[in-house]
Amino acid sequence: MRHKTYLLWLMVIFLLISACTSSTRKTPDIDIYQGTEGIVLEFIKNAPPPKVFEDSNFPIAVKITNKGAYSIDDKNPAIFTLIREKDYVKLSAYDNDERIKDRSSDNQFRFKLDGKSQIRQKGDEMIVTFNAVTGKLEPQSEIKQSIVTANACYPYKTLLTTSVCIDPDITKISTAKKVCEVKDLSFSGQGAPVAVTKIEQNNVMKEGKVFPQYIIYVEDKSTGNPINANSLGKACAGDSLTPEDTRALWNIAAVTAKIPSSGAPAQLACTPSVDDVTFSSKDKNSKNKAGLLRFRDKKSFVKCELREGMETSADAFTTQLRVEIEYGYVQNAGAIFTIQKPQR
Repeated sequence: MRHKTYLLWLMVIFLLISACTSSTRKTPDIDIYQGTEGIVLEFIKNAPPPKVFEDSNFPIAVKITNKGAYSIDDKNPAIFTLIREKDYVKLSAYDNDERIKDRSSDNQFRFKLDGKSQIRQKGDEMIVTFNAVTGKLEPQSEIKQSIVTANACYPYKTLLTTSVCIDPDITKISTAKKVCEVKDLSFSGQGAPVAVTKIEQNNVMKEGKVFPQYIIYVEDKSTGNPINANSLGKACAGDSLTPEDTRALWNIAAVTAKIPSSGAPAQLACTPSVDDVTFSSKDKNSKNKAGLLRFRDKKSFVKCELREGMETSADAFTTQLRVEIEYGYVQNAGAIFTIQKPQR
């Protein structure tokens, strides 16, 4: 009997230790600055359903997920719009969520949504449900295909911090052992739809001094389009745009690059530079050094140069290069369904 009691106590102690161990076990940390997605839209299955009778109620539900590393907050919210054929799909209301900040109409609102973190490693998400009613079909029509499109316009940033080698000895005269070697760098994604893919490092000689230069290659890796971060409302209002508006709004982004220096980090001067048309409200202190990305076939690049010249006799050293890309982004998803008359 005593032997059985002893075994029973051993089992209890083992279970208690196991429970404590499992409760204190932490989720492994991840690098949130990976991947090439930002806001992702997805229609919930059967919302809308594949077929709906005319003059009938049906749900439309969209899951909105921020799968990137940058959080969208109250100060710079995103804009969601549900686009549909108004004659055939009428909206009565949609669910309220604390992250929805402004309901400007029955099909549009502004929202905030956190990005990836160690606590929420897949990013924050919410589901918005609309109550919809189908309209009447034409007398001669028995069925009609219709489409609803979920559209998100949101501000975003791409952040990259990487180690670079600065070696002013471009003639390779010095015989001293170097602590690092200048070389090109390649990257895949930084937890955002716009990604730095490559950095080429060069040295430019001017007036007997060496000026480090970086060619930063950038690519739109997602399925949407980058837009002017300062004109989300105008770009996403659905109004007709002039050719000048289109050039100033679509397929552009702004780049800043910095390296540590004495005191505040030194900002590199990037070309081509932004102007008052494309980024009129950008910080004036750094605006004259920010570079303009204009995407063609989803690719672009800028040249960024450190304006503080270095003597050719200076030793090579390793430092940090921080690249920040500011832009807006437009992402959408569609769902097709059939409206039909009831069978007679």
